[in-house]
Amino acid sequence: MKKLISIKNSIVFLYHAIRLLLIPSKSLHSLLFVGNKLSESKLAKIAVDDLLENSAIEEQVNFNYGYSKLNLNALKELPKDSFGYALFEFMDSQNLDVYPLLESEKPSSAIYLRERRRKIHDYLHLALGYGTDLHGEAEVNAFTARQTGMPICYLIIMGVLLKTMVKQPMEFHSLINRLIRAWKVGGRCENLFVFQWETVLDHPLEEVRLNFKRMNVNVYA
Repeated sequence: MKKLISIKNSIVFLYHAIRLLLIPSKSLHSLLFVGNKLSESKLAKIAVDDLLENSAIEEQVNFNYGYSKLNLNALKELPKDSFGYALFEFMDSQNLDVYPLLESEKPSSAIYLRERRRKIHDYLHLALGYGTDLHGEAEVNAFTARQTGMPICYLIIMGVLLKTMVKQPMEFHSLINRLIRAWKVGGRCENLFVFQWETVLDHPLEEVRLNFKRMNVNVYA
């Protein structure tokens, strides 16, 4: 019986992984499913252990820093030039819902980092200036992969590369160059888990971008 369950689970995972690779823009459920499963993998555990070697990240995990839902109504009331207001406009223009963090008073380190990364994903679009099309999503994930080593990021990149190779072959070379640049930026910026996003929501957007992108030594680069 256990073997049958294992086979069934493997088939379901394979289905969602293939779906994510083939149609990444229409596979949110598959993205979350695969991401959850990959967060339990040995590769994800290695990434988590590496991240926790950074004392600042370990401290944020211990205190569950930023582990709360965004309040879009509060963001809407911030100054028009602020990062928080820009975040509100961004999410509103993309018809994005507030990311529903797991209801847990004390998530494990792996769960915290997984959920926190998902929440910060939209922040990165604004801070880095990457678009929300497939190529922009791939750039955000190349940046995130460089900084975190999380396997789901690489799978998303593979999906976008595969789709571009088939549907937009003339854009493939350009995409590779963009991913390389995003990877390098990930090695220079403040780590996405260390940067205290919630304290700068009322700061000017350009100031946040400058502070986040300042040259730093990234031990995970």
